[in-house]
Amino acid sequence: MTPLPLSIAFAHLRARKRQTAVSIGGVMLGVAIFIGIGGMMNGFHSYLLSQLVDTNPHIVISDEIRQAAPQPLTTLHPDGAIRSAASRGRRRSSMR
Repeated sequence: MTPLPLSIAFAHLRARKRQTAVSIGGVMLGVAIFIGIGGMMNGFHSYLLSQLVDTNPHIVISDEIRQAAPQPLTTLHPDGAIRSAASRGRRRSSMR
């Protein structure tokens, strides 16, 4: 025996055949459109990335890597009170 809600649903589906066909057709069309639009969006995303990111520029601007100029206080007081964090860590470990 089928449960009561299921038997009521089957009775309505059998009694209203045209309404059932239109409902099933609408759901099928909606799912098909959803899948199609999702595929188009995915394809457009790939196309957009290839056009924007994977292109070579006409001009390339670059800077050379160079050493920073020494600061005036560092040249005047090489053994000053302020030291870098790396040298401070070494000093603490040597004091122990």
